[in-house]
Amino acid sequence: TPMKWAITATMAVIIALQAGAMILGSFHIGQWKLVVMHQIINEGGGQAQMLGFGFLLLYAIPVCWVSSLLVTYVAPHAGGSGIPEIKAFLNGINMPGAFTFRAWFCRSIGLVFVTSAGLFAGTEGPFAHIGGIVGSWFADGPACLGLSCRWPPVLTGHRNRCELVSQGCAIGVAAGFGAPVGGILFSLEEASTYW
Repeated sequence: TPMKWAITATMAVIIALQAGAMILGSFHIGQWKLVVMHQIINEGGGQAQMLGFGFLLLYAIPVCWVSSLLVTYVAPHAGGSGIPEIKAFLNGINMPGAFTFRAWFCRSIGLVFVTSAGLFAGTEGPFAHIGGIVGSWFADGPACLGLSCRWPPVLTGHRNRCELVSQGCAIGVAAGFGAPVGGILFSLEEASTYW
């Protein structure tokens, strides 16, 4: 239906803006770290390289600690890749807490922190999960000034929720890697069982 196309296009814009902001944020933090480290090395004496390394550690340890606290105490579903949560939901398993604002917030902040700290963390799974979370939000219908507004009956139900989560997963991977066909193939091959 035309309304599904409009919802999909809106989801794509929101997920792409978020993925772009996260990638650019991590990049700019990484660039800032390198500039500061080079200043420390150029201005330092005999122990300049150790001071530069110490600066990198002084950045990495606190942001990784914050990320781990967010995952441990705020949203446990924000840990890991996020692909198991998508696969489990699309196969009919109820995952309370996997598609909430808390999981989205912790996954978004944690991914920027971990990648900017220089840890070996892939972004494919987290972007798929973030896209699935946004798709799940769209399946709930619009929020109308605190009132419970719902989509028309043709856009409700478990099947449509699974479609929107699967679309969000594909859009998240596509936005994160700039590969729209790759996002669709990822969603079909890895996340979805039935299509």
